Amino acid sequence: MTYKWIDNDYIHYITNATLRHNRDNITRTKAYQEIYINHPEIRWALLASVVSRNAGWNMTDLYLPSYLNILGECERAHLTYTLSKQLNKPQFKLLSYFHVSQYVINEWEIFWHSQNKHRLINALIINEENVIHKPIIEKAYFRKRVFLSLPYFIQNYLMMKAVLLPTKSETIYGKFIFGFKPY
Repeated sequence: MTYKWIDNDYIHYITNATLRHNRDNITRTKAYQEIYINHPEIRWALLASVVSRNAGWNMTDLYLPSYLNILGECERAHLTYTLSKQLNKPQFKLLSYFHVSQYVINEWEIFWHSQNKHRLINALIINEENVIHKPIIEKAYFRKRVFLSLPYFIQNYLMMKAVLLPTKSETIYGKFIFGFKPY
């Protein structure tokens, strides 16, 4: 039986940890990396740390409400998963207190029982796309100010956007990203 005061303690802990980890891109990237190191079955955390490290540092829009919601939702889900593992009991119902979609809550519950890593990462990618598509990609403001801006075109033309994946050895894998048109 879960008592309301215990849930409130967990909610308070998750809220404070999320705020602490979302201070800036460095703390956010490190938090995702630590989640992946501690829970390698959560491949989303590795993906999030790579995206945060490679793209997040130069994105001026990270503090827009849509991105803050995404970052907070991901962090809270990972902290809830960590808590669930510590208690050896799913605690994903707590995610509803943070306005996480029922779709994501259901997917975490399914993952808890099935440990299907592929399904979870696909569900989280689908969710992220749904969360950012309307408020960012479809907005004329961002199309004009970001995707049709001269700096965006110059970065694309000069191939200044790259994703780098470091390894434990001295090898670094990378790929230039160009030609992305969200509209």
